[in-house]
Amino acid sequence: MSVLITGAQYFTRTTGLSGTINPCSFSAWFRLTADLNTYNNVLCLGDTNTAPGIGSDTDGTTVGCSIVDSGNNYTMLGTVNLSLNTWYWCGASLANGAQAAVTAPASTASPTISTSSIATLSAVNVTLIGVSRSNGPSDPWRGEIAHCKVWQAALTQAELMQERWLAAPSRR
Repeated sequence: MSVLITGAQYFTRTTGLSGTINPCSFSAWFRLTADLNTYNNVLCLGDTNTAPGIGSDTDGTTVGCSIVDSGNNYTMLGTVNLSLNTWYWCGASLANGAQAAVTAPASTASPTISTSSIATLSAVNVTLIGVSRSNGPSDPWRGEIAHCKVWQAALTQAELMQERWLAAPSRR
């Protein structure tokens, strides 16, 4: 699925993932077309502050994989500073005790993979694309999102990197 997010319709919400997804993996291609200088979210696997996903920090342009454990400890993995109108890819593999994430522009052939360990992951009851996990439409994604994928399995680092090029946007 590809989603062009514009002013009138700037997010999509789907259901289908319920209970605790542990382990899980997810990825997406995205590009930011307007910096709102606040949180931006590409993909959230839940609608609470403890849901994992791909999004920015408070500045709106430092993007990576956001992970919050059941103790409400927040971690950003694989962060990069976005340039407007440049395609980036983020992929993450999460399981209790081990996580790996990478975020890189399309021009980077061999990006660095960040790893961390975190306690129990949170439950998931909804998948949000282009909208904040906690602030809803007040923190929309302003840009394009392509090829969001979610797996109910922990992909290896090699599998994540293979997925990166299986669905790269053709209009970069």
